[in-house]
Amino acid sequence: FFFFFLGKVKTDFCIYLLVHSIKQ
Repeated sequence: FFFFFLGKVKTDFCIYLLVHSIKQ
């Protein structure tokens, strides 16, 4: 469960970076 949580956080963070970079 802990590793699944880390994977979800990493995925959400990557998506956030992609969206943020596209906005600029």
